[in-house]
Amino acid sequence: MWFRGTYQHYRRLLPGIFHRAIDAILNNPAKDWLHGEPIPKDASHRKGWPKFDVELEYKRLNYERDLMLAFERESRLLFHYDTEQELYFVARHFGIPSRLLDWSINPLVSLFMCVFPERRRAPRGEAPEDAALNADGVLYAMNPEYLGKNAYIHDQHDVNTSRDIESVTEWKDPFPSKEELKKLGRDGARWRPRILPIRPHVVASRLDRQAARFTLHCYGAPKSPNLTLEARRVPADCKERIRGQLERIGINEFTVYNTLDRLGYDLVDRFSGFLLHAPPARQSQRASERALERGSPRRDVSHHPRKP
Repeated sequence: MWFRGTYQHYRRLLPGIFHRAIDAILNNPAKDWLHGEPIPKDASHRKGWPKFDVELEYKRLNYERDLMLAFERESRLLFHYDTEQELYFVARHFGIPSRLLDWSINPLVSLFMCVFPERRRAPRGEAPEDAALNADGVLYAMNPEYLGKNAYIHDQHDVNTSRDIESVTEWKDPFPSKEELKKLGRDGARWRPRILPIRPHVVASRLDRQAARFTLHCYGAPKSPNLTLEARRVPADCKERIRGQLERIGINEFTVYNTLDRLGYDLVDRFSGFLLHAPPARQSQRASERALERGSPRRDVSHHPRKP
């Protein structure tokens, strides 16, 4: 089973590159994301393939290409990578919007994501949004092997995975050419853009700490229903107690993200908690323990996700 935690409810379970804020950037006439060139024929859907907005999706592809190119150029002194696939996965885990949707095989890490307010800067020129701080979280679970027909867990160097990632990192045509499809033989005849469940190779310690898995939403891929997908609501007023209980078993900001700045944030937060969570002076130790027991994650997580 794979798990995913979100601090607030989103109507669509999609990677960051498909968020509405990105759509607004792509539709802004002040920037030409087609780079002054016509849309290549290979970027359009083919006979028998699902329909989609070709112009918008090709703009999205170019936006992602420019973003990855800038990340590759400006991060090269900070880490070493051997393949384009490694670069792509590391970029996603450090906040770059892409076609990858984060999952984990560790349910406690995903539960932590439900109760931990990620430190994000507001978009340039906008005020920070505090509404999410009082929002309910959502914990998802699914069996990735039911993600479409004949689905299986792909390796990051799998031919299908590599081809789709290289359409971004190496600016290849988003769809395989007829020659490439011929090389795939029978598999080429059945090839369609789709959502791929992927187990990445460990190239950054935080991927290992988070037991990271991904779904890759390929260019032109249609919706892919998964009957095993389940969701549970995490009420906002229970988040602080759940976070405290995760802390007691070693699930905190530092152990999840594994960087020195996160260690600093976690220590300041942890030592501040002595004042915030101290029991009243006359309260007995046993009463304090009973109060903690009443705040168990099992009771705090609803059995029914909140409807959008």
